Amino acid sequence: MKSVIDSSVWIEQMRVGFPRGELLQAMEDTGRLVVPTITLLEVRKYMGRFGMPQQAANALGWMMSGHVVDLTGDLALSSATAGLEHKLALGDCIIYATAKAQGATLWTMDAHFAGLPGVRMVKTPATGGGRRGG
Repeated sequence: MKSVIDSSVWIEQMRVGFPRGELLQAMEDTGRLVVPTITLLEVRKYMGRFGMPQQAANALGWMMSGHVVDLTGDLALSSATAGLEHKLALGDCIIYATAKAQGATLWTMDAHFAGLPGVRMVKTPATGGGRRGG
């Protein structure tokens, strides 16, 4: 099964290195890893803002080893539809629509995705809960 890893998960992985089990397998299976371009932007921006250049380089290198999916006109339109239907913010609707278009499972810590089809919510070992926003 293909996997899309939300920005929230990449950021936490680089900050505290928590993934194990199925999530880690999904992240390491770069042959089935689907990377929406917006996740590259979100991860780079967040890590740059918080002075994490080495973590950014590690995350982006890992992400770029997967299948990077550009935002096309068709994907933008289906993202808008997903955003309206599920009340998702701009980045979230692009990530969700990309996962759906690729037939991929979306792994996330972002509560905005809770309950949507094809989404696997991730919990950190420290908190047992997810993050809001990415």
